[in-house]
Amino acid sequence: MKQISKVIALIVLGAILLGVFTGCTPNSTSPTSNGSESNATVQSASSETPAGPSASSDEWYGNADGTPITLKVWGGIQPEYGYDEAIANFNREFLDKGIQAEYVRYVNDPDGNLQVDTYLMSNGEIDVLVGYGAAPLLNRASSGQLLNITDLLAADGFDSEKELGKASMSSYWVDGDQIYGLPTIYSNNRWMMVNVDLFEAAGVPIPYNGWTYAEYLSAAEKLTSGEGPNRIYGGMWCFQQDMVQSLGVISSVLGQHGYYKDLDSTETNFDSEIWVKGMKMVKDSIDGGYAYGLDDEISESLTFANTFLEGKAAISLNISQLRLILDTETYPHEFKTALVPGPVPDESYMTDEYKYHTNYSGTNDLISIAKNSEHPEAGYQFLKWYLTGGMGPLAGYGRIPLWSGFDSNIITSVLADKDKAGILDLDSLDTYLNIDKSAALIRPAFKSYTEIEAILKEEFQNILLGQTSIEQGLASAKSRSDALLA
Repeated sequence: MKQISKVIALIVLGAILLGVFTGCTPNSTSPTSNGSESNATVQSASSETPAGPSASSDEWYGNADGTPITLKVWGGIQPEYGYDEAIANFNREFLDKGIQAEYVRYVNDPDGNLQVDTYLMSNGEIDVLVGYGAAPLLNRASSGQLLNITDLLAADGFDSEKELGKASMSSYWVDGDQIYGLPTIYSNNRWMMVNVDLFEAAGVPIPYNGWTYAEYLSAAEKLTSGEGPNRIYGGMWCFQQDMVQSLGVISSVLGQHGYYKDLDSTETNFDSEIWVKGMKMVKDSIDGGYAYGLDDEISESLTFANTFLEGKAAISLNISQLRLILDTETYPHEFKTALVPGPVPDESYMTDEYKYHTNYSGTNDLISIAKNSEHPEAGYQFLKWYLTGGMGPLAGYGRIPLWSGFDSNIITSVLADKDKAGILDLDSLDTYLNIDKSAALIRPAFKSYTEIEAILKEEFQNILLGQTSIEQGLASAKSRSDALLA
């Protein structure tokens, strides 16, 4: 395959980013707590005949009769959050290569992923898939649902470690060095979002440069006010949407040793005092009445959208929901949001190494080609185009591109243009975008990682619901997990 030079890719990127500002009108579909709809939704390849290609090539991937083929691209994000524009751009640029695409939005929950798995086994139902998290990718790779793209990347001269970062790739290798999917976005879930207006009204300094557990708890208390349905909580941990994020904030200072004492996976690290301190901080915020508890989140079906975006919580996890901040049509609000690092145990961790959580690679949105795709070469063309510039429109909705060729200043500019209401603290965004990604740690292929994480989540849930103490819960997590490593 012809290697796409970075110069050409950046030219294409500039054209794409100009297209961000003239995209389709958002539809009225509202996401549920996990950003999902009840059924897969097809976004047509184009509402009108493409005006013509923006690039020329002697490569033809279409049908022998001169008509283009259509790739089915599946993803779990609403099409109005950049996919409408990206697909339209692709269809214009690749018409002369005989490729068109349509976007199918699926539900990113257990039922929706079961639907994806079923369709992946059928010829032609899915060509390109954007999935979420390492576990689904690795499971689909091992079960023969995804195409091994290692040789395709090598033939194209695309060095994934150089272009995306070795630490970014380390969680997604199969059998040591085989690639079945590439991460496309940077999303550091050790960071939080805060309501600037509530902070200023309460006289609480915004922790742009980090804060300790004690400072977090003090701020959460001062930011909590009101009673009953009018109560505003200091914090929202988003347990229901993704409990792993709160566990990640706790374990961040432990680096590679979050779950394990050693890199050989011989023993878990759940007897570390860091786990005790972190879980106590989270539990204290709930018991003190400064943060929603897990029982509240479950009984009231609480989400980032119906708490933070409605001004009912001053601090919230779930940085992946940044796209909702800018969607003031679906989620009308007027307060300003800033991005800040999650808290660290004490002043000894208030160094650049820890306070910005730079050791976390923070990647997601894994793009793959279906093993049973009838158009794998065309699928690869879409994958490479999307990764190295084509996904530009998604940056305007908070999905920060991972590829090294993206200029953070361009991303800031795109988001600033989208932020017509001035509700995003751009200085804090700039700090977030310029995290030293080279400091990210490579996570080894730890033994029984998925099973051990499930055990820890179960024990943490018991702690949060008051069914066991922190010490008892961690002791149980350790004994159960160590048994898997014996």
